[in-house]
Amino acid sequence: MKIDRAHLISELQGFAVAANGVIIGAPGVGKSYLLKEVRDGFMSSDRPAVIIPVDQLGAATDEDLRTFFPGGGDWTARLVAVARAQKITPGVLIFDGFDAARSEEHRLRLLGQIGKAIAELGEAWRVLVSVRSWDARKSGRLLDLFPADSSTDDVPCRHFTVPPLSPEEVAQVFDQIPNLERLYQEGSPDFRRLLSIPFHLWLLEKILEGDGDMTGLSSVTSEVQLLDRYWRRRVLQQPTRTGREILLANITRTMVTEHALSVRKDQVYQPAAKNEWDELSSEEVLVEPKRAAQRVMFSHNILFDFAVAALLLEDDPTAFSAFVAEEPARPLFLRPSLVYHFTRQWHTARPVFWANFHAALKQDQLHLRQIIRLVLPAVVTSEARETEDLEPLLTELRGSTDFGREAFSFVLQALRVLRTQRILLWSAILGSASTHIDRGFAWDLGLVANMFYDGAPDDAPVQQNCGIIGRNLLRWAWEQRRGKSEPWLDKLVAAVAIPLVAKSYNTNITESRTLLQAVLSVTGAPDFPIDCVYRLTDEVDRIIPHDAAFVGKVYETVFGYQETSEEKTN
Repeated sequence: MKIDRAHLISELQGFAVAANGVIIGAPGVGKSYLLKEVRDGFMSSDRPAVIIPVDQLGAATDEDLRTFFPGGGDWTARLVAVARAQKITPGVLIFDGFDAARSEEHRLRLLGQIGKAIAELGEAWRVLVSVRSWDARKSGRLLDLFPADSSTDDVPCRHFTVPPLSPEEVAQVFDQIPNLERLYQEGSPDFRRLLSIPFHLWLLEKILEGDGDMTGLSSVTSEVQLLDRYWRRRVLQQPTRTGREILLANITRTMVTEHALSVRKDQVYQPAAKNEWDELSSEEVLVEPKRAAQRVMFSHNILFDFAVAALLLEDDPTAFSAFVAEEPARPLFLRPSLVYHFTRQWHTARPVFWANFHAALKQDQLHLRQIIRLVLPAVVTSEARETEDLEPLLTELRGSTDFGREAFSFVLQALRVLRTQRILLWSAILGSASTHIDRGFAWDLGLVANMFYDGAPDDAPVQQNCGIIGRNLLRWAWEQRRGKSEPWLDKLVAAVAIPLVAKSYNTNITESRTLLQAVLSVTGAPDFPIDCVYRLTDEVDRIIPHDAAFVGKVYETVFGYQETSEEKTN
């Protein structure tokens, strides 16, 4: 499969030569492929360029670097000497796949080697690091090694983002993969979005190879569903299925134990499974790294992550918790696998998914609590397609159960961070939930609704839903006050609820006026919430096109009030 991305390669070459930096992108977007093209282009023009694949670097010790650069001596000194001998400088050194360092110890050593390269190579080499976008945002120490820039996104260092494929780039593959064009045209927006990732196109190619079954492919909406189809086609639908699963489980378990994405062949090779080994290698499930022929690894890190979910993680909450709890580092090392594990449950065994969510909330171990905060809510927000998908959680919320309140709070936090594209769906879900507000998630509910409204300025149904949320939130908060000022509630009303009601004022003018009139009416009461009144006056420009009379009342009340108290204020 070949896709011409010459324009992107040229831009990346310019980025690489100018200064040190980070290359980010979604898993499977083709970072490694593009970097190899960049390296080959540089070397053909006599500019020195080296890629260090992190997943083949061992533990990133000095000895591992010396092995990678054979010849002895200090590896950075040798690179400086290489650059001096070249006519074109600087050279380009690329640490490819920082996220392949899955343990904290491994990452710290790798960060030390990257820092050493930056300090000792100076202007002779540019140092680049490729990393998945999620890992980049969570790797503050990595980003601190590179110059800050003025970008407005959440990767505050000099970086280059590898984008998904455009529809025109996907179309280049139509002639290379049989029936792809038909599937693409029949597919849903979610399916087409999946195919904007080159690795997903590779999966589809392997699924369709040799008269593969096309049934239901165009209705796939999730990466996990595509991986499941690949796994069944290339691993399970074979006469040697059982042997393959046992062999792959042994390899995967060894990798998990060693916190590595490659292992020595002599640790995992079984002469009795020679046929299975050869078949998995022939079908590119397993590969032997060119620079480390004594080791074996999955052909892509995503396949390792999925293999953990398919072969090692169990659906039973107790067994699952025991496996993850064996060592504190596992939630970090296995984070992508945990996402795949619970996403598979979501699509194939929904009651099991909710049972695991219930069980996880009862865990008191910190590393298991991280699964609740990061993984389970992320699966809910990314995979839900209908309001009914959230009905089990909404039922718990209506019943005021501890699970309902806490789980919904985590889902709201995930929505704030992940920025779903399904705003209409989620605004409707939050509208339903806003009739059962709890202090534990009231603030997040308002923030997410404000974010939705601002993200869909011309979408009337979204505005309607956000209006319902805003009015329910303001009504709930004002009732909670019971006529007595409470700083937390006053801040919620002022900073979140009033702006949301004002934005969506036209979606229900009568109800909005009644609620805001209640806020205005406390002007002059002892210790009245000045922030609430101030925020209301600050939002009149949103209200006046729909209710000029009420805005007149606001002016009359505020400017007509005379404060006579001499009490100290804060």
